[in-house]
Amino acid sequence: MIYNFHPLGSDIFLYIVILVTGYLLYRLRTKYIFISACNDLKSNRLAIVSFMMLMTFFGIGLLDSLHFKVENSKNIEAPQYSQNIVSLLDIILYPVGSEYEKTYSSPLSIYSKVKEIFESESGEFLYSYQRLEHSGNHIVHEKHIAWDVISSILWACLKGLLLTIVFLTIYIFYRTFRYNMTFTSVFNKIYSDNDSSLIRYVFLIGLILTCIILCIKDLSSLYHICGTDKVGQDVFYQTIKSVRTGFLIGVLTLSIMLPIAVILGIMSGFFFWSSRRYHSIYIYNY
Repeated sequence: MIYNFHPLGSDIFLYIVILVTGYLLYRLRTKYIFISACNDLKSNRLAIVSFMMLMTFFGIGLLDSLHFKVENSKNIEAPQYSQNIVSLLDIILYPVGSEYEKTYSSPLSIYSKVKEIFESESGEFLYSYQRLEHSGNHIVHEKHIAWDVISSILWACLKGLLLTIVFLTIYIFYRTFRYNMTFTSVFNKIYSDNDSSLIRYVFLIGLILTCIILCIKDLSSLYHICGTDKVGQDVFYQTIKSVRTGFLIGVLTLSIMLPIAVILGIMSGFFFWSSRRYHSIYIYNY
């Protein structure tokens, strides 16, 4: 399949907001107020955790704002496109969201929540909970779910640890060439120096977030980790897709209210000082 970039109107609006915000941050990088706020952020661990969670939220919304049309045919002269427009997040999470069950199911379950009449392999008609089509197809019995989930979590945590070590190694090499230091001295400085506690904390939070994201990614490709709704759609997929909606609502509300708030603030400051000046002149003359 060939993916062709196809931005929506809301995507273009988000791109403009991101570019404007990036330009403003670039202009403010040398201002004392901005530098002071960054220093306050560095000294507050709770603020660092909140900032990294916010950036994760922002990253999910941005990945879901990069939309593509799927080209089904290989004919270059007259390409045929699918009616469905997918985002980069859909491509990363595939097959989550593209597989549907019949009705309700519990989280991490391999059986439906509603009893149905179906024909078994032996030809008998049974009235029971039917096996789900797209959840836990690699296991035979329900009792194997616990061990399969634990092994998937451990494997995802191992991948998260290796990924964090790779990023830490890249950062150490960057510090090595930037400040003309040895690899061992940079590592010891990060490991034991009090001034590098922020770096250690950032990498620790990054490790936790990476492990959580990889665990969710691996489990969601095997099971419906939050179950399915009435029409059989994955609840976790709907939850992830709602991040972009919340992000759009927040940005749109801020874009509308911020100019109004700035104008009212300027007007209130102007009229306040004008009234004080008028009263001081009036009292001085009389």
